[in-house]
Amino acid sequence: MTPPASPIATIPPHILRLLSLIRSPPTPEHSAMASSLLQNQLSTRTPAFLWLILGFVASFLYREDEKGRLSAARCLESIARLVPKASRDAFLSTSAPTTTSSSCTPPSASSSQFLDISLMVANNCKTFEVVLSKGIELNSRGWEDPSIVTRLIDGVSSPEERIKMQRSILLHRLGMSMTSGHEALGHTKSLQGLISEKDIETGGVAMTKKVMEEPPTKRQKTKMDNKGKKDEEMETPEMALLLMRTMERQTLTSSGSTSHLLPQSLLATDIIFNMFSPNWHIRHGAVMGMLHLLKAWSTPSTTSSPTPGLWVKDILCRTLCLLILDRFGDYTSPHRTVHPIRESAGQLMAFIGTIVEEKEIEMISSALSWMRMKTQWEVRHGSCVGFKYLKLTRSDLMLKYHPKLVPNAVEDLVDESDDVKMGAAQVLGGILMMEANNNEIPNLAFKNAWDALILTDEMSSHATDLLRLISLISNSTVGVRKLGGVNCSELFRFLDHTSSTVQIEGMKLFSSILNSVDLPPAFMASLMLKLLESSRSNHQIEGVEGRRLNAARAEAFKVAVDKMKEKGLSWDGLEAFVKKAVVAYFAPKNRSTRHANLFNTMKLHSQLMSPGEFAIITRSARFLSLLHMALGYESIAFGAIKVFLPSPFVQDVEAAVILYDRLPSSDFQLEESMMAV
Repeated sequence: MTPPASPIATIPPHILRLLSLIRSPPTPEHSAMASSLLQNQLSTRTPAFLWLILGFVASFLYREDEKGRLSAARCLESIARLVPKASRDAFLSTSAPTTTSSSCTPPSASSSQFLDISLMVANNCKTFEVVLSKGIELNSRGWEDPSIVTRLIDGVSSPEERIKMQRSILLHRLGMSMTSGHEALGHTKSLQGLISEKDIETGGVAMTKKVMEEPPTKRQKTKMDNKGKKDEEMETPEMALLLMRTMERQTLTSSGSTSHLLPQSLLATDIIFNMFSPNWHIRHGAVMGMLHLLKAWSTPSTTSSPTPGLWVKDILCRTLCLLILDRFGDYTSPHRTVHPIRESAGQLMAFIGTIVEEKEIEMISSALSWMRMKTQWEVRHGSCVGFKYLKLTRSDLMLKYHPKLVPNAVEDLVDESDDVKMGAAQVLGGILMMEANNNEIPNLAFKNAWDALILTDEMSSHATDLLRLISLISNSTVGVRKLGGVNCSELFRFLDHTSSTVQIEGMKLFSSILNSVDLPPAFMASLMLKLLESSRSNHQIEGVEGRRLNAARAEAFKVAVDKMKEKGLSWDGLEAFVKKAVVAYFAPKNRSTRHANLFNTMKLHSQLMSPGEFAIITRSARFLSLLHMALGYESIAFGAIKVFLPSPFVQDVEAAVILYDRLPSSDFQLEESMMAV
């Protein structure tokens, strides 16, 4: 008898190629196109095949490649929309799961395994306090081998029992399963003997040892042997097989359709389970996957929308728990940190805020306010992240239930943690971007923001956000008055910062200050010198960052020039400035550096040059060779030069370029002394 074909053998080759593009997308455009084509292909397939592919895409969420995770999350949203609307609404509005195994009911798990936000925030967030004190902290890599727990879960063949097992493990990871006084949240005994309270306190070490006593299977040995090798062939994930088989067993409902509720619950539980993985990239992929899954299955809160049920509230509670327990942060550079899990969790929580009722928003605000008072800076930062995104989605309710949002954020600007300062600056900056006429923030926040900015050093992670906040404050009448009372020259050091991002924000801030505040000519001359010095030190920065830096520098210099002209000053009034710029050209020993210095000098200062001085520069061989070289690259096009040159000079430059093109290069081997002024 011929054995049945493997599930992956039933997938057409063109769909496999689309899955490969989603798993490892060359570009975001490739991923988007592959997702669209895959959605079209699946629209005519059977429900079981749809869930097979959903299982494949869900497995891509946990790749170490960030582009692959984002691609998988977006594709998951695209094809999850093919689940019938009746099943999507039923999933979101489920009120109480039963213990039966009927194909038309949710998984057999007691309602006590579903968390409820009203119980979590009761008694001054007592249950969240338990999670903070008893739950397992989540760092970059962790306290257990994920394959061990995978073996434990994969050994359960029943979808209902698998869901129950995963939720039981989650209760232990959150430190809630053996806590007296929280019977309403569940008191499962299914893992007693395997996981004890000691395991929770020690980070799951005992659990790992007990499961490790069992020898690995042949299949797991093969996987371990192949660890680190390139995954050239696509294997069928266990979850994809389980989802397909679960869907195949579903029977018709009384309405004549097939319910998707059980595979929906199976997939959602698996993603929730991975939200608390010890490995950060798995947590990150799971949170993004859950966000896009809810986007596919939900609609914004309206009178006609289904009332959010157990699943929505459970995901909300677990997202808040993740904000409490996550400890992962990474450096994108020596001066900038990112917290991908907390940022993604904040986005997920804020999206859930758009589909829950008003009373849940009040409870979320209470939980975030409680987090703000904790001693762990990661928890306080999680509170800032939560408020930042919740304000964007439910600004209509935030001030109603959290009137102290702005004063608290202002106070957090002087927190002992740089990351909390960064989060507070982002909260206030987000509000100012939404409410341009807000005068409360400039009045309350300027002093703390300025003091925090002046105290930053080269390693501070919050300088960019503070500069951006002060720039936004300077656009208000109150901000202009505040800036007039401080020494703005203290900001010059940010133009020489080791971070190009900080430099860009610093230049943008100076552009904003010059447009708002009446500053003396000496300040503007000093600013132009600083901009010139920064152009010499950063001429090797290329790509998008280099273009952003050049654009910000040019804008700041142009504003300074305009202000100088408004005051009736000319180039003759800055003779010392001219000499210093020319001397700076000869200082570097490297020829390419000298060329870059000269060209930047020309580009930045041509508006103040007299025709005679400009003619000397344009007829020098050094400038001509540099100009010709610049025309051959996209970094500095001739059209961009014209923007900085007054119209009388444009013809001189064009004539010089034509002359350079016509004459042999040997005619331009002139001495550097030709540049003497």
